[in-house]
Amino acid sequence: MDIWAWMYTAYPELIEQGHNRLASIINDLPSLVLDDEIAKVDALVPEALALCKQQKNPWIEIFIRHWNLQSRVLCRGEGEGQLQEVISLLDYASQETTKDCPQSICIVQDLSICYAHIDYIGYADERLAVSQETLSRIDPSWNCYPCIVSEFLNAKSDKKLYQEVLEEIQYHKKQMKLANPSSTEQKLILREVLTLESLKRYQDAFDLLKTANNPNGGMYFKNECKLIRGRLYARLGDYNNALKNLLPFNKIFSVLSLAPNWCDLCYMLAKAEIINNDESLNHSFEQLCQKWLDLGCLRVSFENTVLQTKLAIKRQQTDTVKGCLKRLNFILPKLKIDGGAAEKIAKLEDELALI
Repeated sequence: MDIWAWMYTAYPELIEQGHNRLASIINDLPSLVLDDEIAKVDALVPEALALCKQQKNPWIEIFIRHWNLQSRVLCRGEGEGQLQEVISLLDYASQETTKDCPQSICIVQDLSICYAHIDYIGYADERLAVSQETLSRIDPSWNCYPCIVSEFLNAKSDKKLYQEVLEEIQYHKKQMKLANPSSTEQKLILREVLTLESLKRYQDAFDLLKTANNPNGGMYFKNECKLIRGRLYARLGDYNNALKNLLPFNKIFSVLSLAPNWCDLCYMLAKAEIINNDESLNHSFEQLCQKWLDLGCLRVSFENTVLQTKLAIKRQQTDTVKGCLKRLNFILPKLKIDGGAAEKIAKLEDELALI
């Protein structure tokens, strides 16, 4: 099923009815989101929703609110602060007038990603459940099938079921090819790359990443690939090429979903003394970890504060270590499950005592 088919009708109808501005916005919005044009998205969404309300067009409202969530949750990495909007949109999309809107399926992805940002370990089972339920209602011919499968596999990966994930990727790729034999799109390729990396098959992951191509992914996809490539170079010991794939901090801070890969790469490069493990790097980690905390992205703030703490221990900056530990202990009781967090804090506290 082409979940965009209704838009091919809705767009010319809006033009015919004289609603050129709304037609222009809904035509541009997906590309602006995927190209990380955050200021433009934030300017257009309120205007589009106001125009939608005037026309009382609930399907287009769902479309606009979903793409706003894609920007905020998928690209900008927002968490707890968007959960109420995701749930509200799910409820709205379940009404009699909206339940048949194809974009209602996409909201499941928004929910799963939002849960993952809050606590990807703690909400892994909930993400599995909502993805499985949605997959039971669609089939591989749907455009949104790979998106929902990705969320299902991401949750499995967060439960460290890497071999299962790899096997399921092959199964779903085969099913999607059978449903769309002429398609040349590379579905699930980054999930496969990351799974191979988790299995420590770094060269296999690197070779597969070379083939990654997503013409509809925009700058977000290109930047994500670049950071993953850099991390794989580092894992393979090629730090010079790893450094070439490190994006500048100003490109990361506004597109927060890219930041965990950036932090991983910075940590590896600093540990190998390829970049300076200095106050500037610490300030970047501090800004990101605090922003994640402010946005309710608890687990990701915790895990990257752990990296920040390890770098501070390496520099023997006790005050920074103590500040990081304060944040870690603040986050700990807020996590849905411990997931090894308390043990990590205890180990860092032991290391601090040795400085």
